[in-house]
Amino acid sequence: MLRRFLMCINWVNSNPRSLTQLRKWRDKISESLLYDQEFRQEIEAVSKGIGERIERLTSDIPRAEIREEDTLLWGDPGFHNLLVSETEDSVNVSGVLDFESAMYGNRMFEMRRARGNVQRRKPPEVYGDPELIVQFEAGYCETGPVLKEIGEVERAVYDVLFEAAGVRWWWDNLGVLHRKTPDTLERIENTLEKLKRVAEG
Repeated sequence: MLRRFLMCINWVNSNPRSLTQLRKWRDKISESLLYDQEFRQEIEAVSKGIGERIERLTSDIPRAEIREEDTLLWGDPGFHNLLVSETEDSVNVSGVLDFESAMYGNRMFEMRRARGNVQRRKPPEVYGDPELIVQFEAGYCETGPVLKEIGEVERAVYDVLFEAAGVRWWWDNLGVLHRKTPDTLERIENTLEKLKRVAEG
């Protein structure tokens, strides 16, 4: 079942068209954290000067460029969005649901979300098994493009965008900041510092 789930994700990701996301990470960070003045005031209230520090860090990072093409993302990959048919011998996926969060972007966003959906399931002794991740990636690669190893630059950019998206989700959907927003903003700043060092080194 896990392998078929990942085959579905890869099928969705097979569209090669491109539109922003990881390659235009500077714009995405600014759109998420800096351009909305009301939101920026709110995060400044819990982390004084964070806006200026993020602006400085993103402009100071010289060569952190992402070359991988973006693709169509499912947006909400999870077992809860699969239709399945089961026999004594097998489980087959008959449908994929819920594309309201579909977007174009880097496939690593999809993989991180899917992996999280799997590892949060119970019982933890089953879904927390390291071998499960091996099966997880094998199921994805069985259908199409093989996941490539990402470097420190790509991972840092990806982590910053993922954290920024989490901060914005609470604000955009509930009109509040999560109580752990200060910690998240600190991680974003620390990761941008690391990205600067990697890009300069």
